[in-house]
Amino acid sequence: MLNQKELKDLAKKAFPNYKGRKFYFKTEPQSTSFNLTSYWDEGSREYYVMYQNSEFSPVPQNGTPYDKAEYRDSVLPIDTIIFNRTVFQGRECGITVTTLTK
Repeated sequence: MLNQKELKDLAKKAFPNYKGRKFYFKTEPQSTSFNLTSYWDEGSREYYVMYQNSEFSPVPQNGTPYDKAEYRDSVLPIDTIIFNRTVFQGRECGITVTTLTK
């Protein structure tokens, strides 16, 4: 299990253009179903990057009628870390780091 400093360093690698100082940390059960919908909606958007096996995987834009993939109700492996960058009405709201437990 990584500590908060290590998770914060990984978050900065997941979103290298993020210059803010707001980082939030939470833990969810592995059985949790995640909605990783990511698209612009009235000036707001969620960006997701998953980290697994020492590799970053950005989640592409999804959730609109024009997108091919949809990331709703995703159950993820236990060793996955989810980085979520939130923009609300054009303002940066920080990065939330979610780790999974059994």
